Amino acid sequence: MMDQEFLKFFNKYGLIELVHPSSEGKSSIRIRRSILLGGVLIKVAINYRVIAYNNLIEDKELQFLCNSLSNTIKDKVILNFPKTESFLNVKVGNGFTSEEYNSSSFILDIFNLYIYKVFELNDFKQVLNDICELFPDTVNLVNVKDSKTKLQEFLQAKKISLPNYLTDNGKQVTPTTYSYTTHLEIKEYSIDVTGFGLSKRLSQLDAAQKAYEILSKFSKQSHNTFKLSNSFFDLSGNYKSLKGKKLNNYLNDYFGLHKDYNILPAFISLRMKKNGLVSHRRFAMLGSIVLKLFRTIALYASNDYDNDESTRLEVIGSNDFFIKQIKESDFIILSDFPFYKIGGEYINEAYNMDCIQSLFALSFINEMKNDNEIKLNNINKCNKAFKWYAELLDNPTLELEQSNHYIMNNLVKRLQSLGFIIKIRKNEKIFYFSIESVFDKSVSYILDLKLNILEYNREIATRNLVGFVTKTLNRLDGSNMTLPKSNKYLNEICELSSFIIINANRNFNPSEETMKFVQEKNNHIGDLEINDIFEFFSEVPNNLEKFIYIFNILNKCNLIDKDISCLDFIGLNHHNIDFTTKSEEVNSKDELSIKEALNFIAVDEGNAFEETIDLPSKDVIDLTNETQYRIPEFKTEKTEISKEIITDSKLNVDVIPELNLKPSQTRSLESTALLPKELPLAERIKYFNNLNEDELLEIWERREEVLDFAEDAAIVLSLIRFNEGIDREIRKITEIIDFENITCLDLPSLKALSTKSAEKSFEIKENDTRIRKKALLVVRPNQANFRAELISLWKKCPITGCNILEILDAAHIYPYRGEKDNEITNGILLRTDIHKLFDKYLLSIHPKNFTIHISKYITDPQYTQYEGKKCNDFKRLSNDALSYHWMYFLNPNF
Repeated sequence: MMDQEFLKFFNKYGLIELVHPSSEGKSSIRIRRSILLGGVLIKVAINYRVIAYNNLIEDKELQFLCNSLSNTIKDKVILNFPKTESFLNVKVGNGFTSEEYNSSSFILDIFNLYIYKVFELNDFKQVLNDICELFPDTVNLVNVKDSKTKLQEFLQAKKISLPNYLTDNGKQVTPTTYSYTTHLEIKEYSIDVTGFGLSKRLSQLDAAQKAYEILSKFSKQSHNTFKLSNSFFDLSGNYKSLKGKKLNNYLNDYFGLHKDYNILPAFISLRMKKNGLVSHRRFAMLGSIVLKLFRTIALYASNDYDNDESTRLEVIGSNDFFIKQIKESDFIILSDFPFYKIGGEYINEAYNMDCIQSLFALSFINEMKNDNEIKLNNINKCNKAFKWYAELLDNPTLELEQSNHYIMNNLVKRLQSLGFIIKIRKNEKIFYFSIESVFDKSVSYILDLKLNILEYNREIATRNLVGFVTKTLNRLDGSNMTLPKSNKYLNEICELSSFIIINANRNFNPSEETMKFVQEKNNHIGDLEINDIFEFFSEVPNNLEKFIYIFNILNKCNLIDKDISCLDFIGLNHHNIDFTTKSEEVNSKDELSIKEALNFIAVDEGNAFEETIDLPSKDVIDLTNETQYRIPEFKTEKTEISKEIITDSKLNVDVIPELNLKPSQTRSLESTALLPKELPLAERIKYFNNLNEDELLEIWERREEVLDFAEDAAIVLSLIRFNEGIDREIRKITEIIDFENITCLDLPSLKALSTKSAEKSFEIKENDTRIRKKALLVVRPNQANFRAELISLWKKCPITGCNILEILDAAHIYPYRGEKDNEITNGILLRTDIHKLFDKYLLSIHPKNFTIHISKYITDPQYTQYEGKKCNDFKRLSNDALSYHWMYFLNPNF
């Protein structure tokens, strides 16, 4: 039979249509956020109800009380909620098993979803009060400490020496699972127990729990039982024994409290507590969860595809960041707190944080007592303080990236995906990282960079350690192959990389064909010199072969242990690898399509810049004479070529007359060739640069028919590679022309033709044929807007002051990985030579104070003069991108 209070609650709010994230047709992210929000709302109700319990409860027991209430409500939900129509009609995805449907976690998730829907549809205050009615009149405290801690405290109280946990080395039960056994003996109580678990820690906890349960029978301690008061106590009356009142009508107005409201309860520390008084601890707990409610509401309202929003809001919720924002705002002045002048603990940030959270709690309690109706989506707009926090959450320009909490969060997530947890620790001498396996705590690695606590504070030490691990991970997944500039930390890099490769969580079962391919390719690459490997690495797509090159780079540079095999390394990255080999992609070169050709060629990780190309003057070439230079209008079935040449700034570019060539035509006669053989290289570049993507692809498909020179093929392929996102910039002809896809065409070189022309005898002519050069900036097809926007925004290079557009580059701060990185805040206009230094991490911008810094490896005065130069315009740049670049600049030896 259903619990009467629950029956009353469900009868009141009735049937609600619920959809589990596994069901199709709905946003699973939105549903998961609804479940999360429902869980937070229940926690708000728990902490709100704790205020009404016997106020003589010790502050140290408050958390136990909250946990006890939480466990009580969970037990009731699991017992009663499955009987409701809302649960019985919940929509789940195909293949959802009965075991999953009846699991406690599923029931609790659906209940949280139900609670969210109830709050969304009804008056917030009424629902909150109704949930509070579900809690019992009395509650027994639950000690939520782990069994080893409880056993230790019990034995210490009895002055009995602590026992030893004797754990074996584990027994393999599946290919990836081990079972551990722990023996525990307490002679004073004749206790001899054995614990079991899938890790050493779990087996020790199991043994400790068994011993503690036996010891509990010897204990005559009674359960701590607390009775629920009928109503909230009088906040004013409980503080009469304390002299004076704390009146601050400014704060009262800001937090929505009535005039002359006594806010003294928000400032009573644990040490000030007297009989009949309640410290601010319980208010701080309520205020903390109310602020979390506001953050969760903001998360729910955010974009479904914004995966970083949760981390961003978590940073804002951290105490250090919150206090920083409080200090920078004017609405709370800490020196106005009633006991601030006493000093000591009253100026401590932890105490001040409790006070501020308590003010939010008092404000929340006050809003719950008002008569006006409040909806869930408006709860964060009830008063000025609530609105201030909501605006803080909605501010995307906050410099969160400067918080160690943020950068640690990103690193933690990357390591968790590999099956590791990471913690920063310190001893009496150094700060260091401890990296442990999630599945076996005995598998761990200590990263010690000799960061002496006398030289480094915690923040700087964390940044150094995070930078080291991040760069190591970037090399392991190939996202940034920048090598350390010295051997100072070579051993540490090798040890950490090897530890991650060997112990990462993976389920990699390569086929025989894959193993054979890896072995053959690895043997071939292993015989190459390191410079050749780097060169060929830049010509390999993001597939299996690329990671074989990465393995050999790391191996030859001594960045991984020599005992690690190529298959071990492939296993680490197998989730990111396309295991289609070349032989599977194409059967013969004759059938090679443009898409297949692109799969043979690498992403260019080097420095690629927009280059200037000298074009012959119109005075030399009579472009109006179609019999001399005939340029075709190349058409496809889908698109028509534009007659406009992409121009930049004030550069003059001449339009070339066109010649029709139908796709069905073949190059059987010289007169039907795509371009006249005599056309100079610069004009050929200009022509191909004017074609759109479909037209270029059509040319490549018919390359054997319509192309005359290897340079033509190189130009077309370089533009296609850029359009496809393979290359960050349009690559030079000299970098492309020797690719197998071009050499197999056996096309002559335009240079050879030029050489023959140069061998002609000199003939004196009176007409002026001097070449007057003008520059054409080779811009990115379909991406000219990025550079145009940067020119419009910056006007000049902010570092050198140079405003000559022809030598200014559109530089990416975070390396270009596709169209997503063409955000204006990820770009800066730099002079070409500065751009090269910037891309090599030899020059960087401090992400906090926006000063320019030059690497110690650069000693030329023409560059060192910019050291320390500050530019406030850098504030418009993405702090995330600047932090990434700064990390690589700051520690070149990592």
